[in-house]
Amino acid sequence: MDDFDKLVESNDIENLPKPINKHGRFDNPWEEWKPLFNHVPSLIRWKWFVFKNGPCIPGKAELDDKIPVIKPDLTVLNEKPAQGNIRVTWIGHATVLVQTSTIAILTDPIFNDRAVPWWLPIPGHRRYRPLPIEIDQLPHIDAVLLSHTHFDHFDMGSVKAISQRFGDDVHWFVPLGMKSLLPSECRKVTESTWWDETEYKGTTIHCTPAQHWCQRSAFDRNRSLWCGWAVVHSSFRFYFAGDTGYCPVFEQIGHRLGPFDLAALPIGACEPKWFMKAQHIGPVEAYQVHKDLRSRHSLGIHWGTFPLGGEHYLYPSTKLKELTEENELPSDEIFTLNPGQLKLIKCSQENEHSV
Repeated sequence: MDDFDKLVESNDIENLPKPINKHGRFDNPWEEWKPLFNHVPSLIRWKWFVFKNGPCIPGKAELDDKIPVIKPDLTVLNEKPAQGNIRVTWIGHATVLVQTSTIAILTDPIFNDRAVPWWLPIPGHRRYRPLPIEIDQLPHIDAVLLSHTHFDHFDMGSVKAISQRFGDDVHWFVPLGMKSLLPSECRKVTESTWWDETEYKGTTIHCTPAQHWCQRSAFDRNRSLWCGWAVVHSSFRFYFAGDTGYCPVFEQIGHRLGPFDLAALPIGACEPKWFMKAQHIGPVEAYQVHKDLRSRHSLGIHWGTFPLGGEHYLYPSTKLKELTEENELPSDEIFTLNPGQLKLIKCSQENEHSV
């Protein structure tokens, strides 16, 4: 057994990667983290790339054909799936509804038409696929998992509306430094750092590392942490990556907390690689993360909603399908859904880990 195998199988949290905190600002601990967003020439070069190439968003007719929006059956959504099943519905971007017989989870809810607030003068961030469901149509939600503070993942209007609808019935899970940013309507909040775990409704909710960053204003860069989440129950295991670049931690997460029945992995806003790869995985990296996590099924998210990257708008989904076919995987092992489309995942009956 080599040193890495000993590390990932160890229960010693002290030996696992932790966020760096310098003078109240967080940073990533991996060599793969080489950000270029704070380098003005690189920002200009990136903007020029997007301007010249862009995601090539077509008109409504083609969008309706290529990424049809499906209005989910609300009767089905309001019924709990049978024990041993996960029902997953992709609402759009990183917003995923995950329902089991014991808990209903919503990830990074954004029900806004823009990925940035109206007062921030950044063009080109408007939703190009409409919402398949509104907040007042959502089924009961037990937990909301927030990964970080970027506007396309933490939308204040959506958070307030969900809190007003579900009140104290919903529990918010956020990374370190984010609790103070939540509106007063969010009364049940758990704030965690990497590798923390919380018992909730028969599950153990683990805050897991991610390679990313945070910012909502000119002065608060990396004042709060970023993360992914693993939800572990005796009958299912679900992983939500949030936003992340590729780094060695996914194999550690897979060994400690996997294998997972379902993982939600970002696949879009990944081009150009020289600028994006430190902060966003694309479909190729997501395929590797899927293997690292030992996930039985993985859903590609963070695409097909907002024009945030320089890749063609269909590249994330078509490349993921291409990888599935090249590697002769079952079509439901690593897949995408259309907005509003749901899928029922049969969980493994094996209980390979104790929690």
